[in-house]
Amino acid sequence: MPGQRATEGQRKRQILDAAYQVVVQKGLNGLTGRDVAQVAGLSSGLVFFHFGSIEALRLALLDELIGWLIGLDENAATNSSATDFLALMQEEIGLQQTDHEKVGLFLQYWVLGMRTPEIKDRLRQALDDYRALFREPAREFLAACGVDPQEQAAESLAALAVSIVVGCAFQELLDPGWFDRERPGAAVPFLTQAAPASPQLPADTATRRG
Repeated sequence: MPGQRATEGQRKRQILDAAYQVVVQKGLNGLTGRDVAQVAGLSSGLVFFHFGSIEALRLALLDELIGWLIGLDENAATNSSATDFLALMQEEIGLQQTDHEKVGLFLQYWVLGMRTPEIKDRLRQALDDYRALFREPAREFLAACGVDPQEQAAESLAALAVSIVVGCAFQELLDPGWFDRERPGAAVPFLTQAAPASPQLPADTATRRG
């Protein structure tokens, strides 16, 4: 008796998993329908039936990667404690250490996005969504420091947090073991002690896109 036929969703999942294995081994520029089909145990025609082109498959992989990045702790920014901004930074720095393959792939997309408008737009939106995780905790942190938590100041602080997290991830990727030696997340709580009672953040430091 023949087995049950895979659904469209299951088949796409199979192809995406195979594509991920290919790009981990050969990089984004090495992604081919033939290699994906071979890893998935399918025909090349079936790969392109579901995704249409290598470019579409590459974008689908990027969406998967963005889901991983933004979904690390999607409810973290809903907490009410003003100290959660620092706790969230510390947690995200640690989480970025857990999967070098995905961080490396994200870096490849970052480079490719410099000459591919559609990838660049998706990465820009992903970074905006990532900053959104920090916006409310940033407002509460500023208020706890005695600063008027205006939108520009909170946005700037959220952008700084994302810059630190992503920068730490890239450093760990290029210099494995750096986290173990330096423990950058351990420095985050000292921001509270170092922050002046009423820090003033210039209005023109806002990074929010119009």
